Amino acid sequence: MGIISVENTDRLYWLGRYSERVYTTIKLFAASFDSMIDIDEPDMDETEIPVPIQDSLSQNPSEKQRQNQSLNSDRNSAFPEHNSSFPHIFEDFCKRLEIPNIYTSGPDFVSRYCFDPEDPNSIYSNLTRAYDNCVVLREEIGSETISYIQLAMYEMNKARISPSPLIELQKVLDDILAFWGIVDDDIDSENVRNIIKVGKRIERLDLYARLHMSREEMKREVDRLSGRIWRTCLKYRQSYLDDLNALVEAPKIDYPAIVQKTEMLLEE
Repeated sequence: MGIISVENTDRLYWLGRYSERVYTTIKLFAASFDSMIDIDEPDMDETEIPVPIQDSLSQNPSEKQRQNQSLNSDRNSAFPEHNSSFPHIFEDFCKRLEIPNIYTSGPDFVSRYCFDPEDPNSIYSNLTRAYDNCVVLREEIGSETISYIQLAMYEMNKARISPSPLIELQKVLDDILAFWGIVDDDIDSENVRNIIKVGKRIERLDLYARLHMSREEMKREVDRLSGRIWRTCLKYRQSYLDDLNALVEAPKIDYPAIVQKTEMLLEE
């Protein structure tokens, strides 16, 4: 493949960011939803609590977790109507991700943050942006790679009308994981692959800093970003990358500073 245009370089980068944003926010949303139930319904029977897609922001669920999720999701709505009084939880969710709290209630947040195409911060909107970038990058990434984002959109649309949407949301996660796998396997251009991965790493580092993840997780993401970004055609500020490495090693992690340095890492 020849030289990538500036426009398509930007699209590849944002394809990586949006796909990661969907992946991480679905996991965070599922874990936070369980917390909403636990806090606001302390007397609820254990069998009435839906199994989360994944425990917090851990890695892929075990087979046992998948089986438990399937069994519980079949008999419980993931978003039960009686959970109408958890404002503090969804307000905290919005605050942590620095998105406007436009939601009127817990159920409104659950419905709109996941599935509202008119909400620019919704998971659905971010997945749509990833898909829109894919469509114009067919020459760079190929039809098979695009197909996994298409599958994720299909499962997201199924989740919008499902009485147990956590099942379909898990399938969205699976499709995004498959997308990242096919990026490595099917795209010949190392530069194309690395631009997508840098977008993914920058988005994850940004989200993890906002969520105050552990030092181990922060160091892991900075190391991965440092080992990848220099392999691309992207212009970045080396001094900011050095600062990020220093920040995650500091005795006390300055999370807002990490967010700021991450957001300004790439040159305009």
